[in-house]
Amino acid sequence: MDWEPDATAWHILDAMADDWESADQIEPHLARFVGPTSRAAIFSVLRELHRRGMIRLMNSDGYAEETFPPDPEGYWFSMTDLGRECWDRHGSSFRDD
Repeated sequence: MDWEPDATAWHILDAMADDWESADQIEPHLARFVGPTSRAAIFSVLRELHRRGMIRLMNSDGYAEETFPPDPEGYWFSMTDLGRECWDRHGSSFRDD
C-alpha cells in the first residue's frame, strides 16, 4: 500500500481504534488533535477511507453497508484489518509518543 494518511485521516482511524464510532464521537476527537473539522470534511475522509477498504460501516439498524451512503449521518464506522495496519504503521507520525 503506497497511500499515506494525513493527520485528519489518521486521527479518524485513531478514533476507531477501540470500537465502532459515529461522527458524533469522531468530531471531538478530531477537534482535540487536529482542530475543528466540519462534518462535510469528516464524511469526505470517511468516504475515502471506505473506498480504500480501511473502514466498514453500519447503518442505524445495525446492518452492515457495502456502499457509502450519500448522507452518512447516523451511521457507525470501524477499522478493517487494512485500516488497522495503516493506523499502526503511521502512528509514529501522529502520536505524541
